[in-house]
Amino acid sequence: IQKYSVNTNHPYFFNQLFGAVDPVALAGEIIALSVNTSAYTYETAPVFTMIERNVMENLGRLVFDAYDDECQSRYTGCNGLMLPGGSISNLTALHVARHYAKYASSSSYSPTNPQQEFVAFVSSEAHYSFSKAIAVTGIGIENLVVVPTLPNGSMDVNQLEILMKTMYHLYGLSRIPFFVGVTSGSTVRGSFDDIEAIVRHRIWIHVDGAWGGSAIFSSRPDIRGLMRGVQRADSFTFNPHKMFGAPQQTTAFLSRHKDILKAANSSGAKYLFDCRKSGAEYDLGDTSFTCGRRTDSIKLWALLKFHGPDGLGKQLEEKVDVLDYLVDKIRENKYFMLACDPWPFNVNFFFVPERIRMAMIKCGVDINSSTPHIPPELSKELGDISVQLKLMLHHSGEMLIPYQPISNQEADCFRIVLAGYKPFSKEDVHRIIDLIEKYGNTL
Repeated sequence: IQKYSVNTNHPYFFNQLFGAVDPVALAGEIIALSVNTSAYTYETAPVFTMIERNVMENLGRLVFDAYDDECQSRYTGCNGLMLPGGSISNLTALHVARHYAKYASSSSYSPTNPQQEFVAFVSSEAHYSFSKAIAVTGIGIENLVVVPTLPNGSMDVNQLEILMKTMYHLYGLSRIPFFVGVTSGSTVRGSFDDIEAIVRHRIWIHVDGAWGGSAIFSSRPDIRGLMRGVQRADSFTFNPHKMFGAPQQTTAFLSRHKDILKAANSSGAKYLFDCRKSGAEYDLGDTSFTCGRRTDSIKLWALLKFHGPDGLGKQLEEKVDVLDYLVDKIRENKYFMLACDPWPFNVNFFFVPERIRMAMIKCGVDINSSTPHIPPELSKELGDISVQLKLMLHHSGEMLIPYQPISNQEADCFRIVLAGYKPFSKEDVHRIIDLIEKYGNTL
């Protein structure tokens, strides 16, 4: 099996938002598998239950423990769970947000008015799981409003406000905005929405930080600043299996509303949840949408114990610095061209053979721009180069790199991310450039 499988621990596996496994987190996974229990009751999983509670409390302080001038209140705890992936986290966010809008908030919802519909907002760069989640919850895809983005891929907050106001003027209280999905680290661009500007709206704000939410561990202003305002969001998710190399899948979901998960999910199944059982007050299962639950918390707990939050932040900062260096090398090399303005965790670029480069110059394309306007006829050829070059690198076994469309370009471009647990240096940047040139110059 290993012979014919992709080695995701390879230093030049860039194909997805995950990579090499951290051995400390892997040890946690092995322990979890060997114990073979389910984290729904303390009775069945006492150690894992307390580990999960400890992890959520520590994460809650990182995300929500910031002074809120408007509410004049300090952090008093959070609600959180380990969930099976970012998509399920986004589904959970919609689910609990609807419950909150119906029963726990001062919204305009009226249970006696069957004509009222809830409406959610996400940007055009948001993860596709939102469209699936809104269908599964029964809210309906017609009630998912896609907000345009700015040229850099960040949600256009002015357009969000215009859409909300227009909806109120057109529909009054028959369509109620109840949810905004904020993207912190989009899949392709790596773009971040302005959380601080969006949380001003008095509806549920969910921060999808599956990829970029790891910025909470950094103290550097250029990285931590990407998450400014997250302490006032209603819910937050991030995937340690992406940036930090925890085994698949390791995902944390947090809300600053204590007990909201139990309020939205509890079924009180008596055969499982019984206050007379040992440690029943610590049970987590009745706060979850699922019954059986993997003991994923030990993987994140192991990362936090071994590296500490500061150590994880340092890993992240080193990756950002190397990617900055990659951007510099792309700008210096005549065969490379940025496809869009780079964000800290993602670099998107084209390989441009000499003949296409000369044709671009002839057409007046600014090849030094990070947002070049490429004519359609050249875009087709440039996109074909990306496809062919990816296949050559793949078949050589030297690199697995993705190509994908990007909103401001017709041509498919390459994307480099430093996901997973692996050292990466400036020498690796030169190796990447050399490999792409080696095969690209044959096309």
